[in-house]
Amino acid sequence: MDYHRITKIQPEPKTESITREIVTWDCTEHLIIDRESESLEYIQNIGTGYKISRKYEIEGGVENLLENFNTEDFFSHIEGNPVDVIETPNEMKAYKITIHYNKTSPV
Repeated sequence: MDYHRITKIQPEPKTESITREIVTWDCTEHLIIDRESESLEYIQNIGTGYKISRKYEIEGGVENLLENFNTEDFFSHIEGNPVDVIETPNEMKAYKITIHYNKTSPV
């Protein structure tokens, strides 16, 4: 699962004579659930050169988690945005979910 967020921030100037440039935050998050290595890995990139990662190796736990997913119904219902969502013009958010199966093509 991949999540990407870009936020543009206009800092408030301390005085009227000083203008400040727009600051852009470009952040990504990745979640990898791997049956073969029995691991869960969470990676955050919170700007250029800043990476935080956590990897959990859970013997039997990842397999049990994945066995509880019903692959036929996994993404059969996707809600989307609620009607009262507030659009933020200086922000972009996107996500992508990819599932790799042993015996079929990625979904």
